[in-house]
Amino acid sequence: MTDDNGAPAPRARSGQLVVDGQPVAFDHGQTIAATLIAAGRTSWRTTREGRQRGIFCGIGVCFDCLVTANGRRVRACLEPARPGDVVTTGPVSPDVAEPAGESASRTGSAPPTRCDAVVVGAGPAGLTAANAMAEHGLSVVLLDAGERPGGQYYRHSAQGASGAAASPRFRTLRVDLDRHVVAGRIDYRPRHQVWTLERTPPAIPAPAAARPADPVWTVHAVAEGPEPSPSRVVAPAVVVATGAYDRQIPFPGWDLPGVVAAGGAQALLKGSGVALGGPAGRVVVAGSGPFLLPVASGLARAGVEVAGVYEASRARVYLRHARTLAGQPARFAEAAGYARDLARHRVPYRTGHAVVAAHGEERLAGVTVARLDTERRPVAGSERRVECDTLAVGYGFTPQLDLLVEVGCEVGTGTCGTPAVAVDADQRTTCAGLYSAGETTGVGGAALALVEGELAALAVAAASGRPVEEQRKARLLRRKDRLRAFADVLDAVHPMPSAWLDDVPDETVLCRCEEVPVGAVRAAVRHLGVVDPRSAKLLTRAGMGWCQGRTCAVPTAALVGRLTGSPPGVGDVAALARRPVAQPVPLGVLASLADPRSAPEAVPDDSTPAEDSVSSDETPGGTAR
Repeated sequence: MTDDNGAPAPRARSGQLVVDGQPVAFDHGQTIAATLIAAGRTSWRTTREGRQRGIFCGIGVCFDCLVTANGRRVRACLEPARPGDVVTTGPVSPDVAEPAGESASRTGSAPPTRCDAVVVGAGPAGLTAANAMAEHGLSVVLLDAGERPGGQYYRHSAQGASGAAASPRFRTLRVDLDRHVVAGRIDYRPRHQVWTLERTPPAIPAPAAARPADPVWTVHAVAEGPEPSPSRVVAPAVVVATGAYDRQIPFPGWDLPGVVAAGGAQALLKGSGVALGGPAGRVVVAGSGPFLLPVASGLARAGVEVAGVYEASRARVYLRHARTLAGQPARFAEAAGYARDLARHRVPYRTGHAVVAAHGEERLAGVTVARLDTERRPVAGSERRVECDTLAVGYGFTPQLDLLVEVGCEVGTGTCGTPAVAVDADQRTTCAGLYSAGETTGVGGAALALVEGELAALAVAAASGRPVEEQRKARLLRRKDRLRAFADVLDAVHPMPSAWLDDVPDETVLCRCEEVPVGAVRAAVRHLGVVDPRSAKLLTRAGMGWCQGRTCAVPTAALVGRLTGSPPGVGDVAALARRPVAQPVPLGVLASLADPRSAPEAVPDDSTPAEDSVSSDETPGGTAR
């Protein structure tokens, strides 16, 4: 936990869990990963090839932090620490058995909940959409994977809010949510992992809001708890606001413990009060995009020594977009505040530089920083080593599109090829009754997500026959256009430096899950006839592991494009984002869906389900994926 100035604030220890037979204390609201890191552990899993792994993405995307807790595989970055938990680290066995208490398949599936609209995701876009629809008299079910509303941007600890989560805007969103929940207009369900959307024929009974020609959507989720259970919600309208996650590019040593995604470093700090590196540590922040500034600022204010911030792009590129930038004075003020923080803590900030290698044996000990040329390739002879024990790295964000792509929504690409779902002015996708808002429509930040969430809500309300104030909608559309133009500038100024993939050594890990090296993809293109990212996946297994390609799909596509001279197109983007099962689903939960018996709707608690899961690909070791 941090105080208003970002410095660590004291708090009482809440309890103990048992890790590899030893008691480890934790603070209320911390995850297992945060507990391990606070106790000095940087790695706790061993891969098939014997590599050490710890936390990387920090938000449940990459599966690097898997542990066995109380007999189940879980992602340590998502699993809350509870008194008496028994945690085992090391190799994650493929033979973890279903505990005797897991009875989803034996009790049958609860009947679905019916409502006017479902919102998936409780970040800025999702919260705004849910509140605005409830304001117009719609019944809303709000499903979110997190323990607390706010998403990544408004993430906060159980002890209270700081930073963005302490802003008047979030306080208003939270007060409105609580008010609508008490009034029965919003059914808020935290710790619900949505794993697929199903379009059902309109003949199935539905609320009056559904016109006869419209489909009815069934949203399938896992209600996390000691006994994970299926949760189904049926509605004529669904707003998908699932956000985005850190985009990465491989370099030698990026799979070492101590190398984490920039978003993971911030999630630990904001959500669990744990600053990577700690007071005695030394952190480097690197990558590209304005997100590096709050990450470095937050760590510095928490008492960590930040050895430097290395931005791959150059600030002068912004001058080409002066007219658009002039319309966003608030963004300049925000950046100036971060710059003051960095100056106050004497943090070096270098543009046109990148971390090109990480070094260490069992964990990170230092990085090599190099100057980049105009094509963002390392300049020979410019390398220098920076000692550090933590590297927070990220090259922008990748929208979370799997739910949308799987049901057939059209996908396009942004200014620099970043994938995004296609929506109209009212946030409608190309699938009737399905809307999207926030980063899924193109990464643009919280301000744009708030606007898009409200627009989606107004469109759903209008489709259900509720009156909508046209002037309000017009104001939102004008603001959306300005914010989208600014987002396009950021996309153009901070592209992923794909050119440096030409020089990455063959032995560099590309797919962290399957431990596929860059050289395997190069060989597949040169000798096996690979012509696109999908064939590279089939012939090398890059993207077939636990995370289903979320971490490596973008760099794999970029590498294949560099090798073949054919950059990935929209079809490639859509294929890489397809995941028929978007989140881990226990086999017992799937079995219960086929059971004709019904039971009262289960009320989830604050626990987490087994990761004995089913996903889209087959993984060696006995786990169905």
